[in-house]
Amino acid sequence: MTKQQVEKFNSIFSDAAAQASVFTLELTHIDGFGASDHPRIVYAGIKHSQSLFDLREKLNQTLAKETITLDSRPFHPHVTLAKRWQSGNPRIGGQSDQGQLEALSWPVREMTLFTVHPDRIPNYQPAAKFAFQT
Repeated sequence: MTKQQVEKFNSIFSDAAAQASVFTLELTHIDGFGASDHPRIVYAGIKHSQSLFDLREKLNQTLAKETITLDSRPFHPHVTLAKRWQSGNPRIGGQSDQGQLEALSWPVREMTLFTVHPDRIPNYQPAAKFAFQT
């Protein structure tokens, strides 16, 4: 990205955060992306949050005006727990209530813009944080 593009992203995210209010997210279950017997990613699912979806839609619309598009895949908010699973039985989801979690929630007070570095671990590096109004 160019310096101008980074500045534009920062401006867009800063404006969105200034209009957003603190909201709560709640974990609901453990599951995986990929084959059930060999998931690429193990994650904790998040209970539907209209505030989160509204924030994402606002960002999508603003970025589209700048001819910037976000990922076109369906939005599945989650917390990644593990990646690059190698062996053993992950025993997640799909088996009675085994994948269910006790209620765990937290207030979301900010959003973070990350840069992705596929050749590094961790791949995601925080680039900027944007606090919501309280």
